[in-house]
Amino acid sequence: MSNKIRYSLLAILSLILVFGVFGSAAAQEITPQEETRNEQRPLRQRRGVRGQITAIQDDQITLELRERSITVNISDETRFHIISQEEASLDDFSVGDIVLARGRREEGGDLLATLIVLQPDGDRVLGRVAAVYDDGLLLNGRPDADGNPRQITVNASPDTIVAMIGQETTWGGDPAGRDLLQEGMFVAAFGAASADGLTLDAHTLTSTRPPAQRRAAVGQIEAIQDDGFTLTALNGDTLTIIVTDDTVFHIGRDNEASWEDFNTGDKVIVAGERSEDGTTIIAAHVAKRR
Repeated sequence: MSNKIRYSLLAILSLILVFGVFGSAAAQEITPQEETRNEQRPLRQRRGVRGQITAIQDDQITLELRERSITVNISDETRFHIISQEEASLDDFSVGDIVLARGRREEGGDLLATLIVLQPDGDRVLGRVAAVYDDGLLLNGRPDADGNPRQITVNASPDTIVAMIGQETTWGGDPAGRDLLQEGMFVAAFGAASADGLTLDAHTLTSTRPPAQRRAAVGQIEAIQDDGFTLTALNGDTLTIIVTDDTVFHIGRDNEASWEDFNTGDKVIVAGERSEDGTTIIAAHVAKRR
């Protein structure tokens, strides 16, 4: 894969995966539910938006979002990215394009863009990897009316692009993209979807870095041991959390809490160093969620 395609893919990936939580440490853990909450969040609280271009002028574009339109202002510092192009400018974008825009919210609600990326062509599905097969993968998508994740079948060909932060390949490449995908990863897949959105033939897959490189986990304490506890994460994974003399405990704004203040059933956020297999975290911080 050429450097220019690699560079553009990374730019697209960086927006897709942190869309709605720009600048947040939680970006690596974004879920379909979190994306939904971001779309419901007041626009003034967002630093990034995704929408369709409805108008283009010399120094601004208008994006149609779900609930309203927004003006995205362009400056000399705004960067543009389109896959397979080493360089891009506003002239390369057209009315009807779906774009991801990141920037600073201005007084009045406009967005002053620092980066605008053209979303890959085709339909898009989002979810966490439930299983990886030779010819595709199964995703757990947004919950249905009963709260159960909708299972999405993503079909891949040997030429399907698989892009992560810092690494890009194809499904059948060397290394094989299918071998880079692991259960629990959050994936955005682009291609041709079925009418019900439960099947997609993918030309591009993007994902966060492997779980072993993630530092934070959110979930519920299931069991407490002398040296830590067992955590059931939001994605269903069971993690072993090790606490040490250096672990800092938080409850609300109280940074002087102790391990004795935590109990089975508590919902917590854990930050620390993960093991290579991603199943154990040596906790630097443990915070109780209200």
